[in-house]
Amino acid sequence: MLQNLKFQVVPHWSPAYRQAIYLRYKLLRQPLGLKYTRAQMEEEDNQIHIIGTLNDRIVACLCLVPLADDTLKMRQVCVDSKLQGSGIGRQLVKFSEYIAAQKGYSRLVLNARDYVIDFYLKQNYRICSDLFLEIGIPHYKMTKTLIPDL
Repeated sequence: MLQNLKFQVVPHWSPAYRQAIYLRYKLLRQPLGLKYTRAQMEEEDNQIHIIGTLNDRIVACLCLVPLADDTLKMRQVCVDSKLQGSGIGRQLVKFSEYIAAQKGYSRLVLNARDYVIDFYLKQNYRICSDLFLEIGIPHYKMTKTLIPDL
């Protein structure tokens, strides 16, 4: 089933970016009663937008935000709810790590909702904060040092 799964970086404001915004809204924002504003989307101009497609349908996405010369923040990670647990999220994260390393970054950080901590621990991220609330949801800050391919 996943043999047609593809990942790619897409430009800000592209049709694929707009479709990813809808997926993010449906899975991450709508359940919390939150919406995107145009200003929030404009702030994503400097971010790296990664999508996963299955049979030409966007089923996963995330954003990478430059924080420092060596560090990106991974955010807005989501996989279509019907496909969660299929390995798409793991492949999406791995692809984003590859892109980050190719662009010269050596560290990723993220704020993980408490119920997905185990997912990131299995991807060799480590918890580097106490529990905190973000948008009313318990989170932990996590980090991973990227090892470039030799």
